[in-house]
Amino acid sequence: MYSFASFNEVTTTNDKNITYVDFVPSCTKKSGIVSKSKFQPFSELMNKANKWLNEHPNFAVKGCETIGSSVSSEQAVGECTDTQKTNYHIKITTRTHSQGNTTTHTYIFNIWILKCLRLHIQPKGSDESPEPHQIGSLHIIPDLISESGILSKAKYSAYSDTLKKANEYVNRNPIPGKILNIEAVAIKRKNNKIKDDGSLLFESTEDNGNLTTMFRIFYLIGRPLYEKIALKPNISERIDYIVPRHTIRDYFNIMRVFYVTGPDIRIDYSIGISCKAFQPALLMWKSSVKNTFETFKEFYVREIVPFISYNSHAQIINFEIVAKPMNEDQELMSPKRVPPKILTAEVRVYFIGPVSDPPPGYIQPKPVPVIKKQSCSIL
Repeated sequence: MYSFASFNEVTTTNDKNITYVDFVPSCTKKSGIVSKSKFQPFSELMNKANKWLNEHPNFAVKGCETIGSSVSSEQAVGECTDTQKTNYHIKITTRTHSQGNTTTHTYIFNIWILKCLRLHIQPKGSDESPEPHQIGSLHIIPDLISESGILSKAKYSAYSDTLKKANEYVNRNPIPGKILNIEAVAIKRKNNKIKDDGSLLFESTEDNGNLTTMFRIFYLIGRPLYEKIALKPNISERIDYIVPRHTIRDYFNIMRVFYVTGPDIRIDYSIGISCKAFQPALLMWKSSVKNTFETFKEFYVREIVPFISYNSHAQIINFEIVAKPMNEDQELMSPKRVPPKILTAEVRVYFIGPVSDPPPGYIQPKPVPVIKKQSCSIL
């Protein structure tokens, strides 16, 4: 029984549609007065995913992604978070400072993100092997350059040096299969105390100097292809300047294109990449922090799957979920409001070749949100 995997049956109208299955770490220890909840490590999700694939050999893995789902700071043992939600809960606390006759209030924004595993899958074709797909992952962690001090933060190796380290590793230890995705994942780290397999990530508008970034490489297990990893463009060499994708601090977006090279990879023509961003619909307006949005399943069925079906000529090369302030312009490279009161999950789908919007009526329009007014009574 897979109580932690939620398979979304959006393939009922077209058996060629890409869908997804999520694997969620369950709570293993409830939070205490001074301690946070503990969750299963990310590696256990990989084991669960491979077990699921063994039991569903008719599905082919098209992509893997680390997704985040917001959780309460108080989680019950055995409880799993809901990965169908397309918004993230931000907790706002107030800190009061008094000096003489002056009192000031500081608002602190906090968010707890649980790292989950999402497999993008598709029914196999008649010409594909009936053997079940299996996946693996590899973590490449930047080297420590200098330790943190009383007034200084730790420094880590540059982005390009970490990428070089990754290629040196795969030269000595070829990846046993085909690379599916390369991610920059935020991890908790204090000098050389590293929690790269941890599932819980804490983000705050207060200084959080114990976070850094690592590379997570997903691959489809098979014969070695001797692939190497390359990157364009190479902006922001300082890897410790990279913030989590669920950050509620100030940031500036950049686009990184990872690609692989290898002895069996040859392309004699230029390739164009397209991207389409999708934002979930607001269903009910209650207040700025209690709005109701459509679920991922509703979101995929209503808009994402029809768009992909209409552009079936274009090959999908990646999916990405990015946390963004509600109703923010998709073209903005930095947020208008910092910190945001609410974050929603924007789904980006990357294609090879051009894509276009379907004609009116092909995709269901976003529903008109219901405004729920606050009511009160005099007793």
